Amino acid sequence: MNASGAAQSDAPRVQLFILSRDRRDYCRQTIVSALSQDYQPLDIIVSDNSVRDDVAEMVLNEFPTVRLVRRIPNLLALDHFNRLIEEVDAPLMVMFHDDDILHPQYVSRMVELLGCYPDAAAAGCNAFVMRDDRLTRVKIMGDFSGTHLLKKIMELVEPYLSLGLIDPAPFPGYMYRSDKIRGLKLDYSKGGKHSDVSFLCELVDRSPLLWTDECLFNYRLHGANDSRLESIGQRLRLLRYAQSRTGLTKNSHLVKEYKFMYWRRWISQNSSESRTALGVSREPSRRWVVARRFVMLWGIRLALTRMNFWRRAARQLARR
Repeated sequence: MNASGAAQSDAPRVQLFILSRDRRDYCRQTIVSALSQDYQPLDIIVSDNSVRDDVAEMVLNEFPTVRLVRRIPNLLALDHFNRLIEEVDAPLMVMFHDDDILHPQYVSRMVELLGCYPDAAAAGCNAFVMRDDRLTRVKIMGDFSGTHLLKKIMELVEPYLSLGLIDPAPFPGYMYRSDKIRGLKLDYSKGGKHSDVSFLCELVDRSPLLWTDECLFNYRLHGANDSRLESIGQRLRLLRYAQSRTGLTKNSHLVKEYKFMYWRRWISQNSSESRTALGVSREPSRRWVVARRFVMLWGIRLALTRMNFWRRAARQLARR
């Protein structure tokens, strides 16, 4: 790759979409990181799905070379992703969130990786965790090294469900071959708010996916992250989809591990201290009692039988 950023005649054009929603200051940082990329030809497009006008004004006033697309009327979150899939006209595309930060070599390295794996439909990378504006050395994907080519749906689903050492590649970091995602969409009926997983399952059913351990962006955790609030109903939607595509049953060990993880998090969020802080009754519900019993029993079993249990628990604590 040309580190100077000069265009190469044989380099594929990349469209980098920044999905924005009323986060002007974070979006500014994301745009700066996109403009710092050491790759050309690169088209940077801010797809502004904001209610207010301050993001659009910021882009027009501060970044005249960046293309702005204002979404009026506003789109639902999943429809926003799907609209970009319809609009892309470059061979390669990225759909990046407006609160994460790209490293300067992100685009060049991802293009290089896809060039090394011509059959791959997309490539995902590791990332460092940011807590608000503080960068940590915690890696999203955990103890993972090298590259890994995923050829089957089960290979993709297992890291989402299991207590293994490898966590999935974060969704915003994927670079896609546009021709491979034509006709696909994020579908709420397939996994609910976790339909990014079902989207990737549909994609790996077409062509392999590539994961790399290289941390090529910073993934920001903050109070407005939708993923910070545990929803059992949404987890069950994803679980039902995963079972329909893999043959897993409710008694499968992976299913039990996954339930242990989300019930443990739900219990933490619904502890007596949390309920008191929210002004809710201290009295635990029957659901809370049953969930706690399940977590205690499976916590003991997993701690005794899964060597990775304590490493995974330590990594989860490090992310908090």
